[in-house]
Amino acid sequence: MSGCRASLEAYCTSFGGSNLSAPEIVSALGKPWDVESAMAGDVREADPTSSARIERRCLSGNATAISEVTGYCMRMRAFLGRAVAVPDSIRSALKEIVGEPGAAAIDDVRVVERSLFVRLHGRATATTRRRRIYLRGDAAQFFRDPGLLLHEYCHVLMQWESGALTTSRYLWECVRHGYWDNRYEVEARTFARRHQRQLRALLDAAEGRARDEVHE
Repeated sequence: MSGCRASLEAYCTSFGGSNLSAPEIVSALGKPWDVESAMAGDVREADPTSSARIERRCLSGNATAISEVTGYCMRMRAFLGRAVAVPDSIRSALKEIVGEPGAAAIDDVRVVERSLFVRLHGRATATTRRRRIYLRGDAAQFFRDPGLLLHEYCHVLMQWESGALTTSRYLWECVRHGYWDNRYEVEARTFARRHQRQLRALLDAAEGRARDEVHE
């Protein structure tokens, strides 16, 4: 939250302040991932066109607008859920399984637990966006489920990251083929089945090395 406030202050100050209200700034940011970037403390990740609209209207300081946006960030964080650090062993194992170019993005993927956002997707246990995995339940349970973990990371690393998956394309696939048979879900299930055993082996090996280090 302090990162969000500092980033917004720095962003607006760099253009002479802001005379925008919170809704206007949010409207200017536009896309969901732009709002997430603001919440993460990096407004500069926003779409350049959206950023330009803000820059053109940042004419004078307005502490009230910054305060309102900070409050908006708090509410959005509560709605989206709590970001949880992904264990090093899982990140390392995924890098070995996925390989380049997907592996390069693994450290940037955020796992968000107890997300109300997931409940907008019916009975889904998880949903993904670019470099985001939103969970209905706890991250600890997600990390213990190799099949689900591989499935969701496939969506993020091999589909969203490459640009093959977009919201509109996913919805069109569901209209044409239904949820189960749409190509994004088929690919993710196939990927998970193919690599579950390898993931378990890599995680077991990492756990063994950790035990050995403790006893040395």
